[in-house]
Amino acid sequence: MNYLLIHDSIINKAKDRTLTTYKEKHHITPRCLGGTNDKENLVYLTAREHFIIHKLLVEIYPNESGLKTAVFLFCYWKSGKQERNYHIGAREYERLRTAQGIIMSERLKGCKLSEEHKAKIGVASRKLWADPEYKTRLIMAAKNRPGVSQKTRAKQSASSLGKLHSEETKIKMSKIGVKRFEDPVERAKVSARFKGSTRTLEQKTKMSVDMYAAKRRRVYNPETKQNKFPKPEQLQELLDSGWVLGRCETKQR
Repeated sequence: MNYLLIHDSIINKAKDRTLTTYKEKHHITPRCLGGTNDKENLVYLTAREHFIIHKLLVEIYPNESGLKTAVFLFCYWKSGKQERNYHIGAREYERLRTAQGIIMSERLKGCKLSEEHKAKIGVASRKLWADPEYKTRLIMAAKNRPGVSQKTRAKQSASSLGKLHSEETKIKMSKIGVKRFEDPVERAKVSARFKGSTRTLEQKTKMSVDMYAAKRRRVYNPETKQNKFPKPEQLQELLDSGWVLGRCETKQR
């Protein structure tokens, strides 16, 4: 199939008409290939034509990762300004998602960000989240994104089953959690999220059973006076390293 011929045919047709219905602006030479925002390089397409053109560009320039990313975004990114209603099949979504995964993996391979770079990303991220329109766009994108299948959920659960965090990771997670809850705004958000929610009898019973089991596993360190509720598989290891069953009333803070 002559993808370039089809591409040029759609573009030439679009140049010689005026659309009075919904339209989207397209760069004839993509910006990732050196295209500019000059008037001569812009054309208006229907939403369907725009999607087809970008799929054709991926076939014409198979080694250009930016074009593959653009097609992937077409399939799940929605915003209030775009009247897109694409419905792609499972195989097409899998093909695009796999290609996008490879692109991101190659892009981030061996990439280590400096503290200065991380700080800049943090500032930019907070600025975005302060924009109500940006939040609305993300919410709409999430609603239109294909749901995670039960098979995928099972794989995700199995991959993390039995995975233990290192002590260093636990300390980092603890510090982040403490820092978040020192912020009154964060505490208010969490409180609002759970306000009015009720647990079922089944949930309450399970929590009670789990708490009772955890209390029976409670241990403390005689030297540091630290209390801990270890997981069943961690209990024997702690006992062997000098921890003692029970609770220390004079825990160090």
